Amino acid sequence: GEKISNTTAEDLKEKSRKLKNDGNYREAIRVGFISLLVKMNEKNILYLDEAKTNNEMIQTLKIGGFKYVELFQKITYLFNEVWFGHKNIRENEYNLWERNMEELWNEVLCIEIKK
Repeated sequence: GEKISNTTAEDLKEKSRKLKNDGNYREAIRVGFISLLVKMNEKNILYLDEAKTNNEMIQTLKIGGFKYVELFQKITYLFNEVWFGHKNIRENEYNLWERNMEELWNEVLCIEIKK
């Protein structure tokens, strides 16, 4: 549901950081997750398809042999709990999310774009 035209993965990542600084962890996780999906799309790792569920994206990554699928699963699991399950998230849980996101983001950046 997020409008991503005229924005970049980096713009979304920055928006997520601002939301976190405002203490809005739930929205920060949502926007951060979207930023990762946009970056993965840019790198031709995972194509954006609003009809795919998060579990279907995980399966696509597994089938494609994505090396960091377990890390993506952790991130997706917490996203699902917070966004769909309305789980209240504390600062320490958010910090773990942020570390996992940063690790995966950096790995995605290192992947060469497939032609």
